Amino acid sequence: MEALFNEDFETITDLSTAGWTVSSYEYPLQTYTGWSIDNDVLDPDNQCAKSHSFFYSTSMTYRLYTPLITVPDGEETTTKLEFELYSKLVDPPDSQSYIRLNTCNSSNSEISTWTELYSIDDQWKKYEFDLTPFAGQDIKIEWDHYYNNIYDPVEFNTYCIDDVLVYTIPDMEGSNIDFITGNSAELNEDMNLVIEFNDTSGIDEVTADYSIEGESDTIILYPVKGTYSYTGTIPARDHVCDGIVSFKIVDTVGNETISEGHSINWGTGGPVLTAPENVQISAVNDSTITLTWDIVDGASSYKVCSSLDPYGTFAEDSTGTFIESREWEKVIDGNKYFYYIKATDAVKEEDFEIIKPVNMRDNR
Repeated sequence: MEALFNEDFETITDLSTAGWTVSSYEYPLQTYTGWSIDNDVLDPDNQCAKSHSFFYSTSMTYRLYTPLITVPDGEETTTKLEFELYSKLVDPPDSQSYIRLNTCNSSNSEISTWTELYSIDDQWKKYEFDLTPFAGQDIKIEWDHYYNNIYDPVEFNTYCIDDVLVYTIPDMEGSNIDFITGNSAELNEDMNLVIEFNDTSGIDEVTADYSIEGESDTIILYPVKGTYSYTGTIPARDHVCDGIVSFKIVDTVGNETISEGHSINWGTGGPVLTAPENVQISAVNDSTITLTWDIVDGASSYKVCSSLDPYGTFAEDSTGTFIESREWEKVIDGNKYFYYIKATDAVKEEDFEIIKPVNMRDNR
């Protein structure tokens, strides 16, 4: 939930100074205080808003208004009011003296009907009201300590208001984000930025703001099917450098989550790898071919990728065998293949195409 207004009366000494409105009427006129900040009857260490009615008056109204509260406009949002009410009533209770609740506009004009609050003598009672019907409006909550009986004067009664809270509840049946996991954003070999978070909403995209060497920009991250990951491409650097990225996730009902800054880098653990050079493809015999290449400084291993189409999708080829770290051989199966080599240092991978086709046909 999100709090729109909250007051526990612990840090204020005067209602009007704190933005509350107080009005009082009484007949015949007596000495009264109306609503004020006072101690809780049951707990002297707790402050609250308190109103007393005194003897002799036949008509009175002590009214208390909150500061102006804006109720959010949106079909998917519920807005609630909560507060606690204490009452100390005469014995037996005077049915002509009671407290009631209303809502009003910025001019203190009532915009709803009065609701009488049925309290419990010498106890605190929690109340809850739905303010959603006032969506998109600026309202005040109004309490009225009321009495009207021309034949009998009012008896002594006390009412207290405390812990006033107005809050919104998002539509939990719709989209929402639980939380962001992890403490870093990862770059894969294609300079794709990958982030992960628990996504129960089917979010279409995520915005990421990044800064690298003083340059800032924004990219869009898109979901990876079947995972909690989202990816988007950041322009690569050709040298060792670092950057920062933060991402903003907004679900379909407007809930927003912004991550902390995560580090991104190129060349962690050593220089950026260069392309494998002097790649040679040769036939060992009528049934086997071999690929060899020169050593790449900083590389700890290599991968061989192949495709039947030079413009198609390349994938790591597991049908061949490394004879040594830079020599790979494969049995001819009658197809024509295109290859490229990956040099990796176990932290990053740089892909470089080897535009050298080999015709691998079965001569048997």
